[in-house]
Amino acid sequence: MELSMLYGTDEVAKRDSAETFAGTPGPTPALVGALQTVEVLAALLNRHPATRRGPLYLDLERRYFEEMSL
Repeated sequence: MELSMLYGTDEVAKRDSAETFAGTPGPTPALVGALQTVEVLAALLNRHPATRRGPLYLDLERRYFEEMSL
C-alpha cells in the first residue's frame, strides 16, 4: 500500500494541511513527555512530594514556563 492511497496526491490538500499551517507537533509532545517523566521519577525517588507544586503552564511560542499555585 502506498501512502498516496491514504493521503492522496492533491497538491491543494497538501498545501492546506494542518502540518503545513501549524507546523509539525513533534517537539511539543516530546517536551511534555520529558517533563512528565522527570516529575514521575522525582516522585518515585522522594525528591519532592507529588503535591508540592501546581500545574505547569508552557507557552512554547514565547518560550515561557510558569508554575501555577492551586
